[in-house]
Amino acid sequence: GMAMHKVEENPVLKARFSDMLQKKQGYFAMEKDGEDQIIAYTTVPETGWIVAIAVPESIAFAQLASLRVSYAGLTLVGILLVIGIIIALLRFAATITRATTALSEHVDALAHGRLNLPDLPVTSDDELGRLAANFNTMIGNIRSLIRQVASIAEQLAASSEELTAGAHQMAESATEIAGTVSATVTGS
Repeated sequence: GMAMHKVEENPVLKARFSDMLQKKQGYFAMEKDGEDQIIAYTTVPETGWIVAIAVPESIAFAQLASLRVSYAGLTLVGILLVIGIIIALLRFAATITRATTALSEHVDALAHGRLNLPDLPVTSDDELGRLAANFNTMIGNIRSLIRQVASIAEQLAASSEELTAGAHQMAESATEIAGTVSATVTGS
């Protein structure tokens, strides 16, 4: 609204004129009619004139205000996304910790000879689930092997008793034979 006016006609420009001459180009803020304005200026090299333009801050920073809202929304969405990922990772870590703790307790009990453990729950088809299933199979195989060894031990004990009874009978027969041989020798 003040095209081709001199500096003396505008009190704000008059107060800043020495700075404008020194810097040659730049900007500053002022208030006009109750509204903040941005004054941008530069020096035209050919003429040495200083050209200035005033733009209301609301217009100059309108896109910035819009970006501020957009970035605030994106920041909020990003924070919520990070919180969601952290919660998912904590749940995943808790699941792994529970599975490995249960497996560790079963291994410790097995190491101390306790075979009457319940099977580990297999709740997934991942590595931990397969590990739990294989551990359950291993415990079952150990139990089966122990049953087989116990059965063979019972059979060996029964055979041993039979052999002991047979050895007693042989010893009695040998004693009888020795008595008969001794009586025959004495009679001869």
